[in-house]
Amino acid sequence: MNTIQVAFEKYAKEVEPQNVEELEMGFHAGAGVVLEILKVVAGPGYSKDAGVKMIEGLTEELEIYATTVEHKFDKSGRFKR
Repeated sequence: MNTIQVAFEKYAKEVEPQNVEELEMGFHAGAGVVLEILKVVAGPGYSKDAGVKMIEGLTEELEIYATTVEHKFDKSGRFKR
């Protein structure tokens, strides 16, 4: 089963954090934000087109962010210290 905890454990192994507890709190907080966004998009009065536009906007935001932190990861995707 692909749960937030399973995803976190996989991510933590990949980045090898110095402070696992803080990373876990942030990871779950981010998942909570995504859940709240999904509740809004799935809620009454929110059109399918508006939902698609919101998801496209979030995708663009994450892609832009990824380019700003790209230099912090090596070619295999592991965090560089």
